[in-house]
Amino acid sequence: MKTTIQLAAAVLFVTTAVLLWGAPRIQAGVILTAITATVEKDGAANKFVFPKKSQWKKVRIYLDANKLRMDLPDAGIIYRGDLKKIFILSPQDRKYQEYSQDFLQKTREQAARMMERQMASMPPEQRERMKQMMQGQMGTGGKPRTTFKKGKTVVIAGKWKCVFFTTYKNGKKVSENCYARLGDLGLKRGDVTPLETYSKFMSSKPEGSGEIDDESLSPREIRKITGFYGFPVKTVDYEEDGKQSRSELLRVERKRLPSSVFEVPKGYTKSGPSQ
Repeated sequence: MKTTIQLAAAVLFVTTAVLLWGAPRIQAGVILTAITATVEKDGAANKFVFPKKSQWKKVRIYLDANKLRMDLPDAGIIYRGDLKKIFILSPQDRKYQEYSQDFLQKTREQAARMMERQMASMPPEQRERMKQMMQGQMGTGGKPRTTFKKGKTVVIAGKWKCVFFTTYKNGKKVSENCYARLGDLGLKRGDVTPLETYSKFMSSKPEGSGEIDDESLSPREIRKITGFYGFPVKTVDYEEDGKQSRSELLRVERKRLPSSVFEVPKGYTKSGPSQ
């Protein structure tokens, strides 16, 4: 009898393993859906005229423990923390590019060395002006590159309370973000870990520098601005070319995501060598 029970248990174990590991892995994930639009100022009306929100373009962000995917209007991004790689998708021609964390770091270092060589060849006065300009932009020499101003608290989409913060770079207004607390969005810190690891992967700021990455979606960076872990539910960006972009979060969903969501889609070909 004991042998029969052991055999039955072994069969059950093997069957379960085949079902779990032989099929595509399904895992609980988070999907953030937003809409976005970019317009130029209407010369006649002297203001930005946005289309109806039904005509705005969709943006989706998929998250799991160490992976992220962004489906943007004209491109896609897949971040794989387990591989330490990022894949840039081009849906128009069904191609993709692949970059490793080491390659991005080396590229930044090469750019910094190139700038140093160029500055070394400049006349002293020009070199000093360049240093002052870089100090003003990068926040060194006691000059903050970026400042924030807290605004009013509002309710977005009739359900999310958020606080507006205006971002200034060198005194010029560049964006307005309304941040909601993660808990108010039904999220926990663990749900958004990929946003933080992706932000660190892409950031050019030195570790522990104390500088705030104001363009990051990382709740950890947002906490440096707001004092709480949050996520932007409404954003207005003032572009350098005079355009204005707006985006709003529509919904937050929890779904079981197949592993294929975080893989390069079938039919895509690699553009250039792996970097």
